[in-house]
Amino acid sequence: MLKEFILTVKKYSDLIKVESSNSWNPVNKNQNEPNIILDYLTQPNQGVDYLNNKIASKITAETKYEMKFASIYCHQKPRIQRTPENVEKCDGDNKTEKCELGDLVIHFLLLDKDKKVKFSNAIILQAKIGNKPDNRTQQCLYENDDVLMFPNYFGQVNEICELPKYDDNRAKAFAYLFINDNVSIGQIPIENKLVFSWSFIIQRLLTNDFGKAYNYSEKSYKNDWDKLISKLIFNLSKSKLVKGKKRVNGLDVFLNKFNYYYYYPEYKLTVDNEGLPTIMIIVRNKEE
Repeated sequence: MLKEFILTVKKYSDLIKVESSNSWNPVNKNQNEPNIILDYLTQPNQGVDYLNNKIASKITAETKYEMKFASIYCHQKPRIQRTPENVEKCDGDNKTEKCELGDLVIHFLLLDKDKKVKFSNAIILQAKIGNKPDNRTQQCLYENDDVLMFPNYFGQVNEICELPKYDDNRAKAFAYLFINDNVSIGQIPIENKLVFSWSFIIQRLLTNDFGKAYNYSEKSYKNDWDKLISKLIFNLSKSKLVKGKKRVNGLDVFLNKFNYYYYYPEYKLTVDNEGLPTIMIIVRNKEE
């Protein structure tokens, strides 16, 4: 199913690249990072709304796939505790060695006609005004640390999560979002100077050339990347779980919320729980 979709979406690569870049043009970049991300995710005629109007609607109209760009915004982001062993290897620039996990996560979710997830990948981005990292602690976390410590509300006290190694697509799992006149993505480690335009990130996610694949679960995990992404999604969903109704998993909360993937006025949601501001690129095969 993924291979067939990739062949279809490659026909729209020029459109995706041009309009992805254009989606940033109306955004007021003379703000701090959280407000820039907020505008991109929620304001009309820019960001996610623009992507739906220019990209998703065309692909939905001309192919057997329904596509929607959906956004979930939260004001509180989880702060991650670095371990003493990692601090010894890469010394940060604050005494607590705590930092935010990121500023934005983007998911690509490919569904079958029954709205069951057949493929999913994600990338976590750390936003920076300018064109280089400015927080040594966060840079150490992204580029050097082998584990992180979850906030206690994510589960067990002092729960450790292993981070992907470079030979397991770490450079596709974490990246920098550089915001200036031209918005770009900086791949890790930044010393390699691999930077590409935002115009390519959506195309690369949709063709599984960027982002790291995961399987959502709330019970058992094949690896710690699955656990990290799953816990981020579930924690976001907590305030939307309806008491007294049949329990659905955290990912289904959002897939159900944005249920009509061809109807674009319903594309955004704000939640009270801590997590990362999120873009979900949801694609449903209407035929199989």
